[in-house]
Amino acid sequence: MAKFKVTPPGFRAGEINRDTVIHRPPLELTEEERARARMLRVDRKMSFSDIADVMGKDQSAVEKALSTIRMPVANPKRRTINVTLEDAAFIEKQLLPGEPFWKGVHRLLEQL
Repeated sequence: MAKFKVTPPGFRAGEINRDTVIHRPPLELTEEERARARMLRVDRKMSFSDIADVMGKDQSAVEKALSTIRMPVANPKRRTINVTLEDAAFIEKQLLPGEPFWKGVHRLLEQL
């Protein structure tokens, strides 16, 4: 029987590359304003113009600030382990309460 080893993501996983930050043009919104704008865009599904009106900022400044933030993919085609959505749904059903996806995959592979 094959033994699989799964490595958890590194402590810097998801962080922006430092070179990208250096070469990025300056933004008109602060980090707090960017976080609020992202919340309005992602959670409340507001348009750029509505966000600009709520925050009292120029629409182009909001668009520029949000274009540099990672946004959730509306229709993801793959999951962490590069499987189809159906396979990912099966794995999610098998997860224990509070278990990270990668640990669930590791546990399921060990049972093979």
